[in-house]
Amino acid sequence: MIFKKTSLYIILTTTLLFSQQIEDYAKFNKITPKIKQQMKRFDHMKGMQYKNKAFNKEKFSHMKKHTESDLDKDIKNSVMFYTGDDYMTKDEYKYITKKVLKARKDLKTNLASEYILYLTSETVPNNALFNILHSVGILQENGVHIRSKQYLIGPPKDFENYMLDKKSFIDAKTEKEQLKIYDNFHLKIDPRMFDMFKIKKVPAIVLAYCTAKNPTKKTCDFKYLIRGDGSLTNFFDKISEKDPKYKKYYEYLIGNKIIHDQNNEAENE
Repeated sequence: MIFKKTSLYIILTTTLLFSQQIEDYAKFNKITPKIKQQMKRFDHMKGMQYKNKAFNKEKFSHMKKHTESDLDKDIKNSVMFYTGDDYMTKDEYKYITKKVLKARKDLKTNLASEYILYLTSETVPNNALFNILHSVGILQENGVHIRSKQYLIGPPKDFENYMLDKKSFIDAKTEKEQLKIYDNFHLKIDPRMFDMFKIKKVPAIVLAYCTAKNPTKKTCDFKYLIRGDGSLTNFFDKISEKDPKYKKYYEYLIGNKIIHDQNNEAENE
């Protein structure tokens, strides 16, 4: 009997204490107007994640917040700067900046332009194709508004290896040569181009004036065609006999020491 009374006393006491804790907890979490008023004193601390009593503002006074123009100025004043996996000189930086600004301008202006259309195949040596692209890049550097497209009559047997081979060839060139080549390497598979000019043997070069980004029979005026393995230097040398305007193009390329090939047949379309 005494055991039962003792047990009942313990249970009742524990229950009352627990109930008191719940009631106190509820009172603690009830935000009264007075508490709200007191909490406003700490509004300035909202968002703070750390409490650092020893923070010294002067310790960080030497740190400078760079703006985009500050960074650009620092790069231009550097002899060399890091680009991720290589270093670049100031001249190379200026060259790339010039190309980027020109590309932006071209996008905003009329797409009408002269085009060098290069009809090729997987058997044409890399050097022949990329000499054409490099030459187009030289003309662009000299202010000539000209673009380039390359065409295959059909897909190579192993297209992946074909493109990897082209990439390896480009990557072996100097950085400036790579920029000229990559900017003008726009390869398409389009047998219609070969049919239009009755091309049975590649390579062949076509000079056209087009009013759209993608050359077609409707959007282009095809001016001259050269058949055989030839350079743009030789191409412009020959057509300048019919149109003196292109003598300047020839001089730009000769000035940059592009090889002047022989034995190429130029036609007026």
